[in-house]
Amino acid sequence: MKKTFADLKFKKHPKSGKQAVMKFNNGYGISVLSGPTFRSDGKNTYEIAVLYNNEPTYNTPVSDSVLGWQTAEQVTEIMSRIQDLK
Repeated sequence: MKKTFADLKFKKHPKSGKQAVMKFNNGYGISVLSGPTFRSDGKNTYEIAVLYNNEPTYNTPVSDSVLGWQTAEQVTEIMSRIQDLK
């Protein structure tokens, strides 16, 4: 069963706002940030990065950059795509 936005556990980010990091079985993962210093409104949109071996990666079919202002539904869709990477 695939993980969704509802499965993310947010913690306080050292700079500001909050962050959730989730690793998947395929070696990829996601970082989800929310707060005033990120590409988010701090409430309903989020900044995300695709991770590989716990480091940001910008060379995947999912994204070639950090993605900002994503809704919870969009984060779930991106999480699904990351979990499908091989």
